[in-house]
Amino acid sequence: MRKVEKVDRQWSALPELVLDGIVKRLPSICDFLAFGRVCKSWRTVSLAVRKDFMASQSLYLLLPLRIPSQTFKFYSLQDKRCTVTTLPAYRCISFSCGYLIMTAAYSPLLINPISMHTIRIPKPPNTYASYYATLTTAPVSPNWSLLVFASSSNLLQVFGPSGWEMQRTPDGWDLMDLTFFENNLYMLSTQTRVAILDNKASEHGETKEMKLQEIGTLPHNEQRDASDHFLAESCGELLVVQLLNTHHPHGRRVIHVYRLKSRSRVWEEIQSLGDRALFLSSKCRSYATVSNPEKWGFKANSIYFTRHHMWYMARLEDSRVESVSPGLLPDFVVNWHEDSPVWIFPAQCC
Repeated sequence: MRKVEKVDRQWSALPELVLDGIVKRLPSICDFLAFGRVCKSWRTVSLAVRKDFMASQSLYLLLPLRIPSQTFKFYSLQDKRCTVTTLPAYRCISFSCGYLIMTAAYSPLLINPISMHTIRIPKPPNTYASYYATLTTAPVSPNWSLLVFASSSNLLQVFGPSGWEMQRTPDGWDLMDLTFFENNLYMLSTQTRVAILDNKASEHGETKEMKLQEIGTLPHNEQRDASDHFLAESCGELLVVQLLNTHHPHGRRVIHVYRLKSRSRVWEEIQSLGDRALFLSSKCRSYATVSNPEKWGFKANSIYFTRHHMWYMARLEDSRVESVSPGLLPDFVVNWHEDSPVWIFPAQCC
């Protein structure tokens, strides 16, 4: 019998064409990250295709394993896989510009869930038991800022290159939500008034008084005062989503969606999101827009939201509300009993 000669193969010497073929067959982000850790040449390939690979990935959900705990679950809608990981914080507030905004002893932490790049931020001057936060841009850019506010408060705390700064809205203008759209900060009040922040501000001691340019009040309807409202940028459009606060949403009109007509600065109610689906996490005021959601089992022209530890889907064309079907999301996602899930865009983490 012919003796087979043993050949030692160097994985780092595989041709780039072969490595490209391997990357295209990787089923998940976890596998992609493991691929980049094999050796220097594999990491070089992973960095070259990282942006395209992340853009091909679906949304992820981040949920706490239990509270208080630093253990979290990442759940992929694409391959329905769950990864348990430990993060240096106890609570996730939001996902913004590719970073998780988390808290540890009232001090914010910014964590990129892909690279695990972490930025620790000093405790803000005013601490809240619960607050919302967003980034102006990714914290790898030179002029990024973190904005922190509590619901129904008129105080906005901004962390930038010079540290914390406090800004106050005019009297009678309490914050409900804010978002960035076309390089402007849009703010929504508890009275459903919308305004753009004017960069000019007057000094009053340690707090700056904001100057706001109001762009109209949302159309009135009988449910407005019993609703929660979200500002959301979706595929080049600025939306306000009105979500009725109710324990029993089935069979009721619980969703109204308004779009800003930029030229006239008028809000119009819309009945269609086209091929998009909008995902809302009410407790942490985070949201995500997905085009062509059918490829992951969700429906277009729909809004998925949480109410009292339950998942619902509202169809805009007929306002029909139904519970999320079993099997679309695993039990630990559907029946969570802790903080609201946070939606993560892998493409923003590059």
